[in-house]
Amino acid sequence: MKPRYQRLTEIAIIAIPILLVLYLLTTNFIIPQEFNYYYNIGGEENYLTPIDRISEKYNNQRDMMSHMIYFDVDVPRGSKEIKIETRLKPNLPTGENLRLGARDQEDWHYMWHTIYTQEEENNGGWQIISTTFKVKEENLKIENGKLSFVFYAQYLDKEEYKNYTIPIDYINVTIYKPGLIK
Repeated sequence: MKPRYQRLTEIAIIAIPILLVLYLLTTNFIIPQEFNYYYNIGGEENYLTPIDRISEKYNNQRDMMSHMIYFDVDVPRGSKEIKIETRLKPNLPTGENLRLGARDQEDWHYMWHTIYTQEEENNGGWQIISTTFKVKEENLKIENGKLSFVFYAQYLDKEEYKNYTIPIDYINVTIYKPGLIK
């Protein structure tokens, strides 16, 4: 008969790997997960590109100075929905809109959501605007675990609006990954 401590050691050697595998399976596949990424646009790090289309930081913000501004988001495999929320001053002329696109093909092609339409005179205040993309339904193209997004303000490409900008404070991304248990 083996001593008690030897039996306990053998049980622990077998149980620890089993428990570790069960833990990994549970956290990665069985339980739904939510991931949150907060991009402080006016902070030290600049998440938006290309940098020549973004102002220097001031008052904890930056200005979008061109019609197309990009940012990337890390998206875990198996994710279902991606909610993008941004705080900005929609400095748009009446009748113009601001769209957000998520890459859906190999080439530079995006699935567009209109996130703001300027229907009347703007009071110039900050607004929180959001939209949700569905990964499978909208056939979004995640490459190397990243998804490319683009803000598109077509009017900023027109000569008569060359002095317009869109101040942006933050982008908050929430990604929902379903599990086997809802």
